[in-house]
Amino acid sequence: MTDDEWDDYDVNDEPAPRPTRTETVIQAATERIVKTPNVRPLAPKYGPNTLLGPRGFRALRSQTQNLEWTNDPARDLDRLMAVYRDWAHRMYPKFVFRDFVDKTEKQCRIQSMKEGFDELAYVAEQESAEVHAALGQMDELQGLEQS
Repeated sequence: MTDDEWDDYDVNDEPAPRPTRTETVIQAATERIVKTPNVRPLAPKYGPNTLLGPRGFRALRSQTQNLEWTNDPARDLDRLMAVYRDWAHRMYPKFVFRDFVDKTEKQCRIQSMKEGFDELAYVAEQESAEVHAALGQMDELQGLEQS
């Protein structure tokens, strides 16, 4: 303690009384009541916008592009279905996979979904053309370096 603290110190001062068990329980209960509950994020709405969005068919396409196929069709199908199940669970965790498939099939019959698929196909075609052009440029550069 510093000198200033010693000057303020009185030997006759008693320490603050400890709260009783009842007071402690009441205080703890009050603190629990005051705390705000955890708010869960809202589940994404099921519809064309979600399916055609970045977490929808675009994510599924990028996940299936990384699959390596073997000569065993049963094994390949199991791996593909596992990717579909994971994707469906990430999209809508509360849906059972079969229900997700049924709802998705119904949604895909809507005209806006058909237009969205056309757009996705166009984007995929453009990306493929860009990749082929880049590969062609790399081949040309490698040919120049070798000569």
